[in-house]
Parts: sequence; structure tokens; C-alpha cells
Amino acid sequence: MDENKPSAGWLDQMQRQMQTLGNELGAHSAFAEDAETLFLIADSALPNFSGGNGRYRYAKAVELSGRTNAVLTLAPRYENTAMILDMRGLHDACSAPLFQLSLDNDWDETAWSRLRSFLYYC
Repeated sequence: MDENKPSAGWLDQMQRQMQTLGNELGAHSAFAEDAETLFLIADSALPNFSGGNGRYRYAKAVELSGRTNAVLTLAPRYENTAMILDMRGLHDACSAPLFQLSLDNDWDETAWSRLRSFLYYC
């Protein structure tokens, strides 16, 4: 933020708008109830990681798992970030069942079958 002081006001405004929208959506909101919680989760699990938006993805899955019945993530198979998140214990950090889909433009019957099974058992 030191380098981006002109953007600080805009970021604060955007956070307030997202919070307002999340409040309006209530229980159906995908927004974090408290953005600071995302930072705390990310800092504890991936303090210096910067690849593939991994800090946000990790924190968001953990945060959502605390208020949903299940969490589903989707990432391209070629990407290493999904593997890093798995190695950092994303599955164990989530309090709800987690299904991690990894695809490379090959959504086939096997992928559908795995997704249907996950949803059925959740």
C-alpha cells in the first residue's frame, strides 16, 4: 500500500461496496463476511506465496468451508498453484468437504460422474 497510496481510497471504497452487497445477499453471499479474516488465513498458511492468486484461493476455500455444506474449486491442470495449495493442507484446513477439480478442456463423463458423486454425498 505504501507504493499505491493513490489507490488506497479506491480499495477502501471497493471493500465497503462489496461488504454492502454481501450483506444484501445474506446467507447466499459468496463474499467473505470480514475481509480481514481472509488475510489472517492466508498469512498463516502461505505468508510469502504469490503465485496464481493462491493466497486468496486458499483463504477463500477455508473461509467458505466455515459457512457452507461443501466447497468446490476448479483450476487448470497445467497450473502448479493447485498442487501447492494441496501440499499446504487445504483439504485438512477446510471444515466442510472439499472437491478440487482440475481440468484441461477435457470435461468428460468421468468429470461429470465425479462431480455428481461429490454433490450426492454432500
